[in-house]
Amino acid sequence: MICTNCGAKIPDNSTTCEKCGAKIEAPETEEKTRNKALSAVLIIVFILGAVAAILLLNIRKNSPLHGAKLKKQVVWETEDLTVSVKGLKYDKENPENPYYIEMKAENKGSADKVVTCEAAAINDVKVDADFELNVPAGGEAEGRLTFTDRYLNSLDIFKTFSTVALALRSDDQISGKVSMKTGLKKNKATLNKGDATHQYDENDVIVNYEALDVGYSGFGPAVVLYVENNSDEVIRARIGEAKVNGTIVECKTDDTGLLPHTAGYVQFVIDNEQLTSNNLLPLSKVSTKIEFYDPVTQETKFTAPILINNP
Repeated sequence: MICTNCGAKIPDNSTTCEKCGAKIEAPETEEKTRNKALSAVLIIVFILGAVAAILLLNIRKNSPLHGAKLKKQVVWETEDLTVSVKGLKYDKENPENPYYIEMKAENKGSADKVVTCEAAAINDVKVDADFELNVPAGGEAEGRLTFTDRYLNSLDIFKTFSTVALALRSDDQISGKVSMKTGLKKNKATLNKGDATHQYDENDVIVNYEALDVGYSGFGPAVVLYVENNSDEVIRARIGEAKVNGTIVECKTDDTGLLPHTAGYVQFVIDNEQLTSNNLLPLSKVSTKIEFYDPVTQETKFTAPILINNP
């Protein structure tokens, strides 16, 4: 071998040069060279993988669902019917109601079945849901349970979905409350509970006046009520006859389900033409009754009187 310092020829495997005394570095073997190259490649792959993971995580966090997922699971079983959740999805082609759950049902019975959503909640807050799945006898069907609540895009509590809850119905059978976690931390935001004076607080149900929404629809102004169901039962609420300044007026009313231990808004919309033709503006007194009833028997369980002065 040749000394790299003075150029003298020296025996192989020498550690010092016999002529100049310089220290001789042993040449790298082919195996060492390969190992160094492999280590460099592995380091580059690791760095690229870490960067990709961070980017994917940020994409998930910044996506409409923020990484929220529902695992495939059976949520309701009867003697003939099995209903499953296939996943939580976001439809960017449907900006008005983009959030939905993929559902699947299997019917082992000899008669066709129709499955609907009796009540729904996200983060323990009542939301409206559109769902009707026709399942043939001895067959299967798949469909979307779409969340249609107008507050989904306006309230901070719905920025992330931490929990989703449903009550499903087929014929006169109701599943009861089915709660599912999405993998995200619980959202700590709360609903506006309205004024400090309760309109009603009995039978484990609280009703407060929340607001008058004059821009709710072209039909007329909406009286928005905060309703809290602290009972262990699924209940439904419907608005009875309404009066404005002592005069009976036509209303478009909610007929909405509330899951156990959830809260949400219920509203009834007053006919604007009647308000104008009967000289009932400005609104000084609005009264009505909310009937809370059993969704199966349709029997009224109790009634909450509502009286709002200067809404």
